[in-house]
Amino acid sequence: ALLDDFRVQNNTEVSVAGVLTLDHAYGTGADTFWVTLFENVTSVVLQNPAPTGQVTYFEIEIVQDAGVTRTITGPGTVTWDGGTAPDVTTLSGEFLINLRTRDNGASYKGTWSGPYS
Repeated sequence: ALLDDFRVQNNTEVSVAGVLTLDHAYGTGADTFWVTLFENVTSVVLQNPAPTGQVTYFEIEIVQDAGVTRTITGPGTVTWDGGTAPDVTTLSGEFLINLRTRDNGASYKGTWSGPYS
């Protein structure tokens, strides 16, 4: 029955004035986001994770600018696998970031890979 409620929602997002907002619209399942960096991102806002006890996944594909290296600063509530946050500064690189929470967004476990080119 729980798998009947699992959905994957695909979204294309852009940052505005350095803020990237990723909204987990359904509150259950997973949301995937595709983001091309056109500016430095100084803040990532993760909205509407599922209630405590339910798992929420954010999968974020980041495409780096081809001409200028852009930076992204993620939320401080993420604990990264291996203790290292992603370095997405490879020109034209593509990166995959996965975030998981089960406490309504109070904390996230994060993994990442890349650059893919």
